[in-house]
Amino acid sequence: MGRPSKNPEHPLVRLREAISTPTQQMTRARFSKKVGIPETTIKAIESGTFKLSPKHAAQISSATNVSPKCLMDPGMPLVDILGAPIEEGKALFAANFDDQCEFEDLRVLFEAALEVAEEKDKHSVFSFLFEQWLEETSEILGLRSAITDKLLESYPLKCFGAISNRFWPRDQRKRRGVKEAVAKFESDLLVKHIMLLSQKVPEHRKTEFFEHMTTGFAEEVASLAKGTQGRHARYMIEGSSKANLKDSSKAYWDLRRKMIEEAKASKPV
Repeated sequence: MGRPSKNPEHPLVRLREAISTPTQQMTRARFSKKVGIPETTIKAIESGTFKLSPKHAAQISSATNVSPKCLMDPGMPLVDILGAPIEEGKALFAANFDDQCEFEDLRVLFEAALEVAEEKDKHSVFSFLFEQWLEETSEILGLRSAITDKLLESYPLKCFGAISNRFWPRDQRKRRGVKEAVAKFESDLLVKHIMLLSQKVPEHRKTEFFEHMTTGFAEEVASLAKGTQGRHARYMIEGSSKANLKDSSKAYWDLRRKMIEEAKASKPV
């Protein structure tokens, strides 16, 4: 006896039945087209071959307004994103609100997480994990292009060096413009930082200091011209002692933050 094609108690099966109408059954094929998940995958999930992933739950929620939590927990009743019960043949209550959810609590939570990550010196890993989450989430919700447009509207091109390439413009001409602006900004930043560092170097060692920095600076600028990211301030790390490395790094990022704020303030409205 073969495996059943579906489990009638599975949340996806119950959801398809709930959003069917007297004149139109929500078949797997129709549901697949609505949520953007292959029909074979939906069949495998409903039959128990595959486990519904958080990514697929979010994708289905985005397309149907059903709560992703009840999709992940078969023991929960079907509810929409506002917690209202989903009744068979009736429109979802949340659909009346056009996805206008309140995000104030989320903003507070995210800002608190950013502050703590910086205080605990975990900002680099936090940034990496956030970028991974944002890339996946923006693809699920179809927001990538809109996020790029918003950045282009409100953020100076030359400050895109810390923005993931995934959110750079797809148009090659615009991408080249961003790359050139970023390279110019980062090279200006490196020059200013070298001059700041030189102020703490004794006069009798300045020649040696500039020779060391010039070599590293040339390599750094070359990498920026090629669009290489993630090498900020490498030139200042080589040959530095652990004692002054942290202070030097902090000075670099403080300067970078200041230059970004100045660029944002001077951006035409």
